[in-house]
Amino acid sequence: MICSLETGLRLGANAPDTRFTLPQFSLGYFWDTPLGWTGLVGGVPVNRDSVEFSSLADFMRDRSAPVPPADNVYVRFAGYALTGSILAPFVGEYDGFVLVNVLFWVGGVVATYALALRKTASWQIGVLAALLVATAPAFAALSGQALPYVASYGIFVMALLLFERVDLFERHTQWTTALLAGVVSGVGLLFYDLYMLPAFVVLYGVYRRMPWLNLGLVLVAMALPRVAWTGYWQLAHLPSYSQNETHPAEALAAWFDSARTGEGLGRLKGYALLAAHGVLNIATAFLFWPVLLAAMELWHRRRSREAAWFAAVLVAGFAPALFMLSTWPHIPRWYAYGFPAVYILAAACAWRLASHKPALALLLVVPAIVLANLDIVGYPKLMELLLFQPAHWSYLWSR
Repeated sequence: MICSLETGLRLGANAPDTRFTLPQFSLGYFWDTPLGWTGLVGGVPVNRDSVEFSSLADFMRDRSAPVPPADNVYVRFAGYALTGSILAPFVGEYDGFVLVNVLFWVGGVVATYALALRKTASWQIGVLAALLVATAPAFAALSGQALPYVASYGIFVMALLLFERVDLFERHTQWTTALLAGVVSGVGLLFYDLYMLPAFVVLYGVYRRMPWLNLGLVLVAMALPRVAWTGYWQLAHLPSYSQNETHPAEALAAWFDSARTGEGLGRLKGYALLAAHGVLNIATAFLFWPVLLAAMELWHRRRSREAAWFAAVLVAGFAPALFMLSTWPHIPRWYAYGFPAVYILAAACAWRLASHKPALALLLVVPAIVLANLDIVGYPKLMELLLFQPAHWSYLWSR
């Protein structure tokens, strides 16, 4: 119900990712039309990237598409477009994508509650963590778009829960279980580039000393759905546009580009500024307050049995976005994948500081909820910073 309410307040032209890409709202991050980076899906104003996914859904339904596959940079995320296309005949094109987002958001809330219960043995912490996810700014900002971010957030935490339920990292786990867990979680790669999942498996799997065979099988199996889809697309001789797929290679090259980083002490300064920008992005993705609570709780639990799990989720959730800092430093929403650890730890901190008093614990998480909803009452700047940072912030290390 909370997820539906948060979404309902931010549909179409009221969606932050639509309004803030218009010239009158934007911080400089829009392109070549008087309306900025916007378009229409089912007659509803949206961020123009949404048109790419609705076009892919139209193609799957054998309908004419505004953006043909040959010009569509998101063909690899066909799982999201397919799900939206299945729902479109029943609820409409735009509403179909919104429904997908809400369903995965709810799935993320439930999975976070279940993980909090497993990691803290406290249903009260689970409820607080679920409430934080149900009002999370990164989810709310994007749930009214035909974009796969919200679905990918939900898939990430549901995959983490799957790994827990099947004892993926235990030494006694059968290789068949590892294989199936890899395939199921790998379906998420048809929704978005969820490199956070294999990163988590490697980090936590090595720490837990899971069998090398199982580790390798999980990683290979994760890649199978994407490989199968790509292979089918190529065998069918269908056109594709893969420009976006070169971004990781460009980011890697940029880390060693002296024209960007400078030389000697200048390079150290550049890296320091970039690291500071990464910290700023992480804080902005959660609108600050939950990150403070989570940091306090992680330090408090640093010697606990579950500290390594929280650390692995945080590192895996942030690492891909941190890697892209060298070329794409201005998009904090990419850092939201650390949310399972951030919100569970923040909830645990609130519960501990409140001395296990529910009303006081709720009061401690209220600032996070208020900050996430200021855009509704006419103060959009924080939500705007979550989506697109100002141009003069974007390349702090460039000379």
